[in-house]
Amino acid sequence: MIKQEEWARCKTFSESALNKKSYGEVPADPRIFLYCGRANLQLGFLQIALQMFQRCLDVPEIQTEAHLHLAIVYRQLGNFDQAENMYQCVLQNCSDHSISFELATLFFQQGKFQEALIYF
Repeated sequence: MIKQEEWARCKTFSESALNKKSYGEVPADPRIFLYCGRANLQLGFLQIALQMFQRCLDVPEIQTEAHLHLAIVYRQLGNFDQAENMYQCVLQNCSDHSISFELATLFFQQGKFQEALIYF
């Protein structure tokens, strides 16, 4: 279990990483943005998490995971259209039934029952 102070340290790092503009200052491992995004998501800092996950979209190895986390953030922010798009991107790359279920429940929440039935 990760302690709150470890999450807080990761949040501090993510904020400083987010503020770096030149490519020379970007960490060598782009997964650091994924990790920082997760930390900020856990802490409830959704806007910072969103920005961190968006930085991962150009990295093929973590793109699917970034789409999944973006879907979660957009859903929590109430941006259901964007969440739907992100879940669709994930489903294009993997056929995980839990992702289909998440998309179905998203449709159900919006009253889109016909669409929800496709994914249940």
